Amino acid sequence: MVIEHLKDRVKVVCFDFDGTVVSNMAYLIRIATAVLKKHYGDSEKIAEKKYLETSGRPFEEQIEIMYPKNPRNIFAAADFEKQKLASYMSQKIEKDIHFVTNYLRRLGYKTAISSSTPLVMIDEYLIKNRLVFDLVLGFSDTFRKGSSHFNIIEDNFNVKRSAICFIGDSIYDYFVAKDNRVDFIAKAGTFDSKDFYSIDRHIHVIEGLKELTEIF
Repeated sequence: MVIEHLKDRVKVVCFDFDGTVVSNMAYLIRIATAVLKKHYGDSEKIAEKKYLETSGRPFEEQIEIMYPKNPRNIFAAADFEKQKLASYMSQKIEKDIHFVTNYLRRLGYKTAISSSTPLVMIDEYLIKNRLVFDLVLGFSDTFRKGSSHFNIIEDNFNVKRSAICFIGDSIYDYFVAKDNRVDFIAKAGTFDSKDFYSIDRHIHVIEGLKELTEIF
């Protein structure tokens, strides 16, 4: 990806939510580790590794990747979601997100969220933190991050995939963008730049969201 040309092509800047807009990955890792230890007997180190390797997806999908067709999966997923909800609204927003979204809108870009978190939780969090996006897309059983979300973005803003740039913090986010022919910018944090470069040395990695103002 030639980063210098993004501002000329992109019309919609789309953000992942957990770990990108919300600074909550340490919180989610802690919950997931406890759930995997409780339901499957994993050590803390192994549990954290499994969670990170599958992060970016809905937890029910993550757990199925970790333990295919295990009868405990439904209980583990429910346990995770219950614990996640308990303190989700108290998690801090990512530094500079207000500044960056306001900056992008002033320049005429549309802003969107594409997340594996249910829409009702995202909406409540956005209201609480006074965050505004032009379009917010969350997870349901039949509607998830990837092609389904990008199709809605195309239709809603009357743009092509080439006019969308996805900002995400997980390796999975990179593959979602790549598989859908959408430009991608990695936000370091959950994974560092070396992790992203190990899968594609051409990925553009930012250390903080404010760096987007140097790109757009």
